[in-house]
Amino acid sequence: MQTRTNWIARTLAVTTVCVAGTGALAQDKKSTAPPSEVEPAAKLPATAPLPEGSKVGLPVPAELAKKGSVYHCIPGKDRQVFFQSDAPFEKIEGQSNAVIGYTIAGPKENPAALQAGEWHLPVASMTTGIRKRDEHMRADNWLGAEKNPNIIFVLREVQSVQPVGNKTVGADTLKDSTKAYVGTLVGDLTVHGVTKSIEVPEATIMFVKGNDDTAKIAPGDLMAIRAKFHVKLSEFGVKNEVVGRKVAEELSIDTALYHSTQEPSATAGVAKTK
Repeated sequence: MQTRTNWIARTLAVTTVCVAGTGALAQDKKSTAPPSEVEPAAKLPATAPLPEGSKVGLPVPAELAKKGSVYHCIPGKDRQVFFQSDAPFEKIEGQSNAVIGYTIAGPKENPAALQAGEWHLPVASMTTGIRKRDEHMRADNWLGAEKNPNIIFVLREVQSVQPVGNKTVGADTLKDSTKAYVGTLVGDLTVHGVTKSIEVPEATIMFVKGNDDTAKIAPGDLMAIRAKFHVKLSEFGVKNEVVGRKVAEELSIDTALYHSTQEPSATAGVAKTK
């Protein structure tokens, strides 16, 4: 396995949160390599700075906060989203580390039955390593960043939740302080101003009690959500003459989102880029 160089994998190797981005999908030989293990392309930076004016956190509605423990997404360091377009004439890889959001854990006996969640991915934070191409991606005839600055996913429920009963995820052994589950995320995805209901099967949801090792990442208890899915551009009103030739009609998305029970202001010192 390649040496892990990202900040989360280095520290959470002890607490096994990192298996959400490694062993959980080790058996899927055809899968796109995750953000935490992919070596950047020659022109693809390891991380991208948060766009100017980015929020550190997303406000949690009071009525949702009452439903359970709130976990806040940690942006600004490791890659959170990795996307790939594999078209006949060109292969494009890109990423973002600027996702903000939150999720509400389920009851104690089944915390992975998440009660709610919402995440915002700033289009301006998405980078492929080529500035001109990034500018095109944000244009009106592509993702339309000016009119639709964020790609948004609103979680409605998690179906078919199953605990990882053998205390292993892939090739990794979980510590007693770690709980792992697999389930199907159900919610609404908004891209280019168009909202569609989607289901994301086989998502990995992990919880780790806060300790001295996790405190190096962020204060509080931590949670990781790992999910892979596909987005068909035409379904979200993205139509361009190069789609199908230089840009694939369907994009592969690989997400690894880490969360803390602490308010964003408490984790900001860890999450912010310099």
